[in-house]
Amino acid sequence: MDAALQVEDAHAMAWAWVVARQLLLLFESDVVVARAALGCERASDAEADAALAEALLDGARVALDRLGRGGDTTKRVLGGGVANRFTGRLKPIASFLDASGASGSSRWLRGALPRQVLRRAKLTETAMRLAVLGLTADAERFTLDASS
Repeated sequence: MDAALQVEDAHAMAWAWVVARQLLLLFESDVVVARAALGCERASDAEADAALAEALLDGARVALDRLGRGGDTTKRVLGGGVANRFTGRLKPIASFLDASGASGSSRWLRGALPRQVLRRAKLTETAMRLAVLGLTADAERFTLDASS
């Protein structure tokens, strides 16, 4: 695979992860509180949801830009240990997206607002799930104790 395709694949996987992260934050929050916190209160619920979807994706773009710049040092990013980063950053998103989980997220993701976020992100729920669950499965091997 050439370098350009690898970069494109990595970007697509990272985009799916940051969008899923935003959806998890929304899932764990009250929509009214999220609208207020992000300045998305509008005259109608439809307008407020559109503004909220865009604000969430703006946050995802900022996170992805930070990841892509390479300014973070390895010591800062992995200072807490690879296993801690996996457990704290990747695993919760994968658990949220795991359709077999008891969190209720699978049903919630089919709601109007999550679908709007995905549509604006140019992602399908399936593509997002596959990317994040694949990334998590690939990364997990770095958290396993070599002596096991």
